Amino acid sequence: MEFLWKSTARRMVSCWMAIVLLIGLVPMTAAALPDAPWVAATGAVVMDVDTGEIYYEKNGSVARPVASMTKLMSLYLVFDEIDAGRLTLDSQIVPSPLAVQVSNNWAYSGLERLRADRTYSVRDLLSVIMTRSANGSVIALAEHISGTEAAFVQRMNAKAASWGMKATFADCTGFTDQGNSVTPLEMAEIARRIIVDHPEILEFSSLKSCVFQGSTYYTTNTLMRYNQVEGIDGLKTGCTDGAGYCFTGTAQRDGARILAVAMNSTSYANRMADVQTLLEYGFRCRAEREKQWESQLQHLSLHLNVQGDLLWPYVENKVTYSVTTSNISMPVTATWKVDGKVVQVQEDLWLRTGEEIALGLAPEYRTGSVPVSLMLELPNGTARSVSRSMEVSQEKLDFQGNLGMTDVTVYQGSMSFTIPAQVRCTQGKTVTIPVGWYLDGQVIPGFHGDGFRLSPQGSSAYTLNTKNLTVGDHVLEFRCNDDQWPGMEAVSLTLNIHVLGKAA
Repeated sequence: MEFLWKSTARRMVSCWMAIVLLIGLVPMTAAALPDAPWVAATGAVVMDVDTGEIYYEKNGSVARPVASMTKLMSLYLVFDEIDAGRLTLDSQIVPSPLAVQVSNNWAYSGLERLRADRTYSVRDLLSVIMTRSANGSVIALAEHISGTEAAFVQRMNAKAASWGMKATFADCTGFTDQGNSVTPLEMAEIARRIIVDHPEILEFSSLKSCVFQGSTYYTTNTLMRYNQVEGIDGLKTGCTDGAGYCFTGTAQRDGARILAVAMNSTSYANRMADVQTLLEYGFRCRAEREKQWESQLQHLSLHLNVQGDLLWPYVENKVTYSVTTSNISMPVTATWKVDGKVVQVQEDLWLRTGEEIALGLAPEYRTGSVPVSLMLELPNGTARSVSRSMEVSQEKLDFQGNLGMTDVTVYQGSMSFTIPAQVRCTQGKTVTIPVGWYLDGQVIPGFHGDGFRLSPQGSSAYTLNTKNLTVGDHVLEFRCNDDQWPGMEAVSLTLNIHVLGKAA
């Protein structure tokens, strides 16, 4: 059982229904895809960014250094800082001595020549990083965010681990091979996450050139620079002795986005040819998938059902939809509406037979029926909807409970003691209700809210300090439904407190 105190300004009344979708991501079958391509790279992946499906992989689980593709993980954290409000594109960065040294040393690919007596905007640093893979600029951002590059790299590795990856990074630039270990599949997922979570990365990866400190720098992505692939707008190249020639590229056509990873290719030109081949293959696969989805959608039959045939207000009702067509396997966005209002949108879902959805109808009470609808939309915009009117139970929810004691006599200022409260829903339902602790009819500050969850029995407690009580009689109450929501009974559990003068 949870006891959550929330501000009344955040009551569930403002979003009177919540739906939790219990749909897991499942892989697509490999049926009806074009023949696999040939690439020179040792490791390769083709991924559909919209669905997460892997169309092709070569040594996808073999970890290798990834050179400057490392910067995608670094910039993911930079954009995290921007989203958190701790950084903006216009923030001015003072480069550290290390960043200045690296940026002026050709042995470290130094080329942007940072100066210690100048500041640089985050926007300008991102531009030169994404066009010419400037190492010093990445270090400047990393040290600004975390104090030291080492501390920033710890965050990079922690982020990878939080995604369930075994990938490790030795620095924030990818210059160091030893300790830099990422599989092609992991590299593809890192790229997908930065595109999906921080799409503004494409503003910088799509630059064919940028001007930095009066010099023009052209992108290392020659597929984009020379318009060799339709729709290409990123993403990141890399090359070291240990990593070989690497490139993660992405392109978008007709609303579909594909990304491709090539690792340890044999030359600068071959890594570009590899990614071009992989991207074109990905778009052919996506076209085949869309044909399959359209065919499956035409034969799809959906049914909505509610457990017990009734919806209960304030209760996490279980609503299910069933798919009657066999062998369904397609990615969808599920949009749920109740009374014509969108109450939940869940993306990146894979449709399959027999899914269950927990529907929480709270805290508004109404009579009659409620129209509930589900729309399933494919990445190409094709959709199928199902709706049903569901009756709302008119039985009032009731509660019973106790405080564990009914009367207590204490000396003033002599002690503190904790009063437990036990309460349950008579109908045995999991319910979210408003509750509050009261002393002498006045709500105790900080101990009132609408987030008390019975599943179906709950407990709470309040610690009372007798030094705050005057001599005489007092009443402590734990009230359920103290806001008098319709459709449920109000219950008050009381404790009579007799306070004597201070003990001699």
